[in-house]
Amino acid sequence: MRAQTFKTNTTTAQSTILIVEGKEDEAVIRALLETMPGFQNQIQIIDGRGKDNFPGTLDELQTTRGFFDVKTIAFIRDADYGSSSESAFVKSCREMRKTINEFTIPQIESDLIHGIDSTFFKQALVQHHQENLNINFGFFILPDHASAGMLETLCLESIRPRIDVNTLKCIDSYSECLQSTFNDHLEHDKFKARIHLAALKINNASITSILSMKDKNNKYKYIDFQDNCWSRLKDFLNELIGFFPTEPAISDSNE
Repeated sequence: MRAQTFKTNTTTAQSTILIVEGKEDEAVIRALLETMPGFQNQIQIIDGRGKDNFPGTLDELQTTRGFFDVKTIAFIRDADYGSSSESAFVKSCREMRKTINEFTIPQIESDLIHGIDSTFFKQALVQHHQENLNINFGFFILPDHASAGMLETLCLESIRPRIDVNTLKCIDSYSECLQSTFNDHLEHDKFKARIHLAALKINNASITSILSMKDKNNKYKYIDFQDNCWSRLKDFLNELIGFFPTEPAISDSNE
């Protein structure tokens, strides 16, 4: 799949836009889509340059040639980790709703964008050259649209079966021992990902670099996109393309 990186004042080439946090996210999502038949060339993937820049990315997107033909805009971002008073998932949902609602025309309905209803998407109005456009908006919070974590969380779940049990015990023990030296979960999880990659005995490996490594059957050697850990994200991508039926999403009734 040939995903296009976004640049201001360029053409919006597809009617379906997917905005992600960064280059690594783009590489992983592109690789995942390659394993899903029928998805090639249907999504324009945009590097949002960080979740805090999503509002600016939307503003830039509206200036591109072809925006009038956009039917769906979706986001993928990490949940990261929340405080004790608010879960990471709930906080991330709240931030995404704010980003989307501020970009769209206010509607009579309150809290228009839910993102975790029976589908991941809701329709909203966007003003463009004095004309209102109906656009579907949605978002997915990594790793599973329910838990704290990030892209690395999914990749680690997929990589771990490729490491022998004794080595995994050493990794987990070492990681747990060092956790107190990190100021936050985010840095610890990125460090843990590097330990797992080192256990694969690949020099200077990164998530992006191992995506270039395939076996003789042209399958990814180290990340198994058929692993069940990817199923929730695949549900979202299926819905993004064709609004195919999915299992009911997890409710945020505790929000």
